[in-house]
Amino acid sequence: ATTESILMDDLIQAIQFDKAILKVDIEGHEVQAFSHADRLFDKIQIPYIFMEWFFMRRLSRSKINPLLNWLKLRGYQAFTIDGYELQYSEYAGWPYDVLFKKYKQ
Repeated sequence: ATTESILMDDLIQAIQFDKAILKVDIEGHEVQAFSHADRLFDKIQIPYIFMEWFFMRRLSRSKINPLLNWLKLRGYQAFTIDGYELQYSEYAGWPYDVLFKKYKQ
């Protein structure tokens, strides 16, 4: 069986706004999703990303680094949902839900 999907960058064709909050819950496939999100994030201001982190905690450093580096380069800092700052180096101990807040434009 085949499954059809779209990339995050493909969303540009369907949206007609310039600012959004993003909620991501794709069961551990976040690294792949964000590897095709540059154009979307270049076009849309996304000050907050809510991400389920349950499956991401289990990934090796080499698998998670592309996503963590991408978020850092885009100016995002990680927080718990109730506002406590998280350190990227401690991603494996983060809670099941994480908020990424954009600090620099």
